[in-house]
Amino acid sequence: MKRETKKKFDFSLAMLKAGCIGFGGGNAVIPIIEQEFVSEKHLIEKEELNKEVIVASITPGAFSTKIAAGVGKRLFGVTGMLSSAFLMSLPGGIITVLLISVLSRMGTKMSSIIEFASLGITAFIMCLLTDYVRKVVQESQSEYKVRFIKTCIIILAVFLLTGGKNIYHLIGIDKTPIFAVSAIHVLSASFFGIFYTKCRFNLKNTLISILIVTIYFLCVGKAELIKNEYVFLFVQVLMISLSCYGLKDSISKSKKFRIVPWHPFIKTEFICLSLVCIIAIPALVVSMDSAIYLVKGMFSTWISFGGGDAYLTVADGMFVSTQMVSADEFYGRLVSIVNILPGSILCKTLSGIGYYIGFHATGSIFAGYIVAFAGFICSVTGSCAVLSLGYYLYECFEELDVLKLIRRWIRPIVSGLLLNVMISMLNNGMNIGRNLEKNPLFILGIILGIYILNVFLYYKYKFKSGILIIISVTLSLLVSKFI
Repeated sequence: MKRETKKKFDFSLAMLKAGCIGFGGGNAVIPIIEQEFVSEKHLIEKEELNKEVIVASITPGAFSTKIAAGVGKRLFGVTGMLSSAFLMSLPGGIITVLLISVLSRMGTKMSSIIEFASLGITAFIMCLLTDYVRKVVQESQSEYKVRFIKTCIIILAVFLLTGGKNIYHLIGIDKTPIFAVSAIHVLSASFFGIFYTKCRFNLKNTLISILIVTIYFLCVGKAELIKNEYVFLFVQVLMISLSCYGLKDSISKSKKFRIVPWHPFIKTEFICLSLVCIIAIPALVVSMDSAIYLVKGMFSTWISFGGGDAYLTVADGMFVSTQMVSADEFYGRLVSIVNILPGSILCKTLSGIGYYIGFHATGSIFAGYIVAFAGFICSVTGSCAVLSLGYYLYECFEELDVLKLIRRWIRPIVSGLLLNVMISMLNNGMNIGRNLEKNPLFILGIILGIYILNVFLYYKYKFKSGILIIISVTLSLLVSKFI
């Protein structure tokens, strides 16, 4: 019993730590989770984490929250799922609400401290991302040469597709690349290709796949070379239809469809819904407008594909356009805060909006906290609920060849996305320098210097992540005193 209690306690601390250092977006959390729970604590296997990444990738909601929930569910059931998701999202949610409430009066100084600390954490996260990509390439080398070549091609292709705009921005080119697509669009195209071709390429399916994916990227790319919504709709329908055809073909040939008990899924959904209803009661006492806010919050979580930036667009339509929160509060304060803090943008944004709704209803900061907490729980349970549905469907088809192929190639795809995350983090660091009226190139040099130190200490002397975080944050804060 004591051993199990200690295991749960250590797990909770590790998940909370991951939530505190989860800068760089949802994909950046993957190496952190792998470092904590696969490499150091050996609580789950790498293949099991791959499954969590796949299910999180194909479902809407907060990405990092869903991965944490999946790991927690695997180890401790429904309780572990909810507590893990809560702990992963908690640090960012709390700091967001504090910065827009009590600390807003002295927020400039506090924000600058957080921003400088984030530079050191950025360097540490980049070290973890580098190690993740290195391991993926190294694993492919240990199998056979063709696998190694394919892995490198996938990593490079995904990086160039998603990272073009960030690369341009980093080197000062004020243009948009032909292909500049988001992570969700790359994943969608990848899953389509695997479902349709099953990685058994012939002239026909190769040409069809290339043509469809190219048109798809031209539609969704930031360059907007194809703006016709009917073309985009046609391509989406075609991709879904061919994917379903490939899935049906795989099922009919493999006969590996499983009947999974549905009772655990229903139980999880009921618990998530009940938790939201209970937490909603204090928020409804503060203001009946909280009911509309929570319903919209849950719905916005369920339709949120495409990462944090995409959720900001959803939140604009749900809350800003309907005047539940003002544009000045949303864009002038909240958006700038959530982008410098760790954790899911979805959870932080929904919490911040809840604070404004509660505060405006009564003029009380405490009331703002109550509604913010209800919104936070809504974002977490909404993500867990949709993850549970994804889990149920995934387990029904888990033994199919197409899903085995996805599990096989998901790590190279993620590696390419992480290279883009690294460039994005460097750009964000330079933006912090501009906001603080510091030379962006000098800030870039600070990040790269601390990054090189992290890599050296990590590989040469095997420093643990906790020590590297302390060193990185300390150095970035010390440097801030002299610039």
